[in-house]
Amino acid sequence: MRLDPHWSPEPDILVVCDAHRSRIQPKHLDGPPTWSSKSLRQRPALDLREKLPRYREAGIREIWLIDPFEHCVRADTKLDTGYATATLATGRLPSLVRPGLLDRGRLAVARRLPAPLRCVKQMLG
Repeated sequence: MRLDPHWSPEPDILVVCDAHRSRIQPKHLDGPPTWSSKSLRQRPALDLREKLPRYREAGIREIWLIDPFEHCVRADTKLDTGYATATLATGRLPSLVRPGLLDRGRLAVARRLPAPLRCVKQMLG
C-alpha cells in the first residue's frame, strides 16, 4: 500500500472495502486499506513507535497488531472521537469493519499459526 510518495509499508493482511476499490492499482494499493494486520515478529518497538502512528494518520479504520511473543493482539479502531485501543490475549474481540473477519483470541494464543490459505478462506466465509 502506498500511504505517501515516499512510504509504502507492506502489512501481512489488508482489506479494502468496495467503496475504496478504485484505490487498487495493478502493482499497489493507492492509499490506506480499510483494515490492516501486522505481526510484530521482527521489530515490535519499531512497528509500535513508527508504523502505528503513520497507519493512524492515514486513517485506516482498524489496525491489528499481532504479537506472537506476548501471545496477544492489539486492536486500534477508528471512532468519531479518535482511536480506541483494546488488547486481547484470549477470547473474542469482533472486527467493526468486517464482522466475523478473524477470531483474534484464537489467533493470538496459537503457538503455531494456521496456514495462510485457511485464514483467507475463513475471512471470506
